[in-house]
Amino acid sequence: MFLPELAEGQEFQFLTTRPDINKLLSELNHSQKRILDLGCSDNVLSIATHCLDYKVPSNLSQQVIFIEQDLNLTPKLPFPDKFFDLVYCSHVLEHLDLPWLILEEISRIGKYGIVIVPTKFEDNLFSSDPIIKKGNYLHGRYGHKWWFDYGSEATMKISKRQRMIRCTDKRDGLASIRDLMPNLFEICFIFGGRVRHQCIQDPLFEGRPHRIDNTDLPFLFKACITLWDSLWDFLSIRFFILRKKLNLRLRDRIRKLMKSRTES
Repeated sequence: MFLPELAEGQEFQFLTTRPDINKLLSELNHSQKRILDLGCSDNVLSIATHCLDYKVPSNLSQQVIFIEQDLNLTPKLPFPDKFFDLVYCSHVLEHLDLPWLILEEISRIGKYGIVIVPTKFEDNLFSSDPIIKKGNYLHGRYGHKWWFDYGSEATMKISKRQRMIRCTDKRDGLASIRDLMPNLFEICFIFGGRVRHQCIQDPLFEGRPHRIDNTDLPFLFKACITLWDSLWDFLSIRFFILRKKLNLRLRDRIRKLMKSRTES
């Protein structure tokens, strides 16, 4: 779907979906290319030539070069400029102390990048509270610390995570919804050149984090706003992607028409 942009080598940034990313990766001619899976965990990207994480992945193959590095302790990546043809980073930034530094590093070492982060909706439903008393994290340095959104021209917006809704472990029960509406759960960015990002203070969630119970009606109202915001994300991203597809098809038709006129 997005192979024309990759082939042209122009600087760009836009929103996409997990199915489209999987399609792109399956169709990408990755021979003689360097591909980094940044923060790979135990699910190393199948076409990766390099992977980096704070511990050795359980499914690491002998063909993949592994670099052991804790991005919270050392955000500077040990690679020269534009060393990788593609940097893939999925569900990593929300765990980091300084995600914007990693975004700058991804832009520096990669010609192209794919970054996937959870929506506020998914973060509130599925992610256990990382914040407890005195700013300590339940899961050490690896709990979720940031919320992500997007602005004009698909600019990534980063704000401090504010817990609102009780989490659930019923991921399997929502699998069908996840497949039907992937943008309700993830925000996927694909870019060439420097990734555009912005750190913001979300005025809706200023102050200390809150959890909702049956008596917290004001916070329940805020939760409804968050769910509406997530639904709007889904609808607007789908519109953005549909417009992108139509533009690509129109551009291809114009090229074919001009070519046929030139030949005639």
